[in-house]
Amino acid sequence: MYFFCLDNEEAAIRLHTDSPTPSSSTRIQEFQSLRGIWLEIGGITVTDVGAVLVRWVPGHQGILGNERADTLAKEACSLDTQYTKASTAQATRLLSERYNYLLVSYWSSHALKRYKDLEIKISSKFQSELFSLPRISLGNLLSACSRNVPPSIPPY
Repeated sequence: MYFFCLDNEEAAIRLHTDSPTPSSSTRIQEFQSLRGIWLEIGGITVTDVGAVLVRWVPGHQGILGNERADTLAKEACSLDTQYTKASTAQATRLLSERYNYLLVSYWSSHALKRYKDLEIKISSKFQSELFSLPRISLGNLLSACSRNVPPSIPPY
């Protein structure tokens, strides 16, 4: 019988899937590769009842040396790094923040004077009041703003 005790619930779930996500860590991908080799040579499978148990634990509290490891990990996280490998989710978030920053910067220097006088701001995110519009109205509004008006809408 084999036990895998993890303090990361997502990792425990990923161990049971055959397809890793783009943000899966290399350790999970290595495990899945080894799992495939194990199954090819006829090893115990996860379908054998009780052969492999994956358990999520809420942390490794009380384990000798864990507090020291946690302290060192927190210290390491506070250090400045120049080169880190970002997860897909983190890279997407950073890209979105950077895009929004550049869009706002561009708008502040290129917006029409009348927009500046009215203090009209821009953002890459949808404004909350747009969510209450019916889908067809939102489509018509976006078409009108982009000057890509369908012939079914009369000119204004």
